Amino acid sequence: GTVMDNNSASDGEEYFAMALLMASNRWGNGTGIYDYETEANSILDHMINHLSLNGLSATTSLERNIIDANEKQVVFVPYGNSAAFTDPSYHVPQFYELFSRWAANNNSLWTEIAQESRQLFQDACNENTGLAPDYAYFNGSPYHSGSHYRFEYDAWRVAMNITLDSYWWNVDSWQRDEWVDNYLGFFYKKGISSYTGLFDINGSNGSGYHSTGLVAMNAVAAIISKEDYAKKFVEAFWNTSLSTGQYRYYDDCLYLFALLILSGRYQIIK
Repeated sequence: GTVMDNNSASDGEEYFAMALLMASNRWGNGTGIYDYETEANSILDHMINHLSLNGLSATTSLERNIIDANEKQVVFVPYGNSAAFTDPSYHVPQFYELFSRWAANNNSLWTEIAQESRQLFQDACNENTGLAPDYAYFNGSPYHSGSHYRFEYDAWRVAMNITLDSYWWNVDSWQRDEWVDNYLGFFYKKGISSYTGLFDINGSNGSGYHSTGLVAMNAVAAIISKEDYAKKFVEAFWNTSLSTGQYRYYDDCLYLFALLILSGRYQIIK
């Protein structure tokens, strides 16, 4: 129950708010912490206006808003220099579209944020491989911090977010007409049962291992592909066991997301 780190990962609040809004739609609202809609809107308001709501100034405080007001994009961490870039896997336009419909405030802004995220995907993903970096500047170019300019563990989730946005809304033709064929085609050529998980975004310098988490995310991408080999990615997922060992938390969370999506249970509750 002790605090391990005072900073947050900005995607957490996005998922909290979305879950609370869907809980409100499914079960209605109670009082206190069970007033799901009010709790969700509090999070959403703070994501955009945390500084002003707390009487803080960016010139005197290192705290930042989760959504950068100028870029209309989610920041990596809302603190200091960590708010000067983004993480492509934190971009969830599939959720932003629902925030634009259901939030109490800033509805048109959430629409703009969804549009900016779709553009970020196009800017960040390599035009030949479809791979995105772990961290990126707001213009989509890789952010060099350690090895996070590469396609690594965070970036595995970009495929899920692009796919869900396409599956739920289908407003960006690039997602189905260009990205998914480049992305899955890259891994198919590497060997559907043997590709590794870490690459430069141009596909070079492959390393790592054949991970359950990436197998899961690639199976999700297959649902918007028209290629015959897409089914092979889904079959590979069905034939993959849950992870064991140190990294089972991350791998198996992605496994759970994929299982819900591929079985039709990851739904908009309205």
